Amino acid sequence: MISTTIPYQYNDGGFKDSGIQDTNNCTIVAFAIITGLDYTIADRIGVKTKRVRRRGHWPEKMVNYSKRVHGLKFRKFKFASITLQKFLKRFPTGRYYVANRSHCFAIIDGVIHDHGMLVKPFQIIKEAWQVL
Repeated sequence: MISTTIPYQYNDGGFKDSGIQDTNNCTIVAFAIITGLDYTIADRIGVKTKRVRRRGHWPEKMVNYSKRVHGLKFRKFKFASITLQKFLKRFPTGRYYVANRSHCFAIIDGVIHDHGMLVKPFQIIKEAWQVL
């Protein structure tokens, strides 16, 4: 039998404490969580990569900028079709910055870290970056 529950922990990456007024900021929140950077720094990286407040953003831009400017190291995974549940089984440990079609979130050692339970076990993961 396949389990349809996934381990989840609420985490806003410091967004509420930052005092920044924003929405549609899952890319920034997930980036702050996965890198351990303060939310305000992650937000500045978003601004440097041309993110407009209250609009989504491309995680790849955050990763590329951080590699180039901050020296962070990432390993990219691109998938044709893998469900979140299969991703968690295949990669049970590590820190991952994950993107599906419309949402970004963090996975740390097999646990989803997100500021809203917007992920489902059978949704398709398109890209992921492991923080090295």
